[in-house]
Amino acid sequence: MSTILLSIKPEYVRRILEGSKRFEFRRQMAKRKVERILIYSTAPEMKVVASVEVLGVLKDSPKKLWETTHTYAGISRQKFMGYFSNRMVAYAYRL
Repeated sequence: MSTILLSIKPEYVRRILEGSKRFEFRRQMAKRKVERILIYSTAPEMKVVASVEVLGVLKDSPKKLWETTHTYAGISRQKFMGYFSNRMVAYAYRL
């Protein structure tokens, strides 16, 4: 198991830290099993601000992943679908 560093926009970092965003969506997953994520908040903060435990990984079509995660996605459906446009598979770290 390993720890990875992910760059995340400050608005999403805040949602993760307050608990309203419990999934971090990615187009690709790390090759190794991830136990912990160090969160790097992008500009204007530009620093590591937190460490979170990974409770699991989800993999599905974007539509099905949204149906599973939307309550605690911390992102709008429109932004989610835009992020995964032209993708057959979507991933999420469950935080």
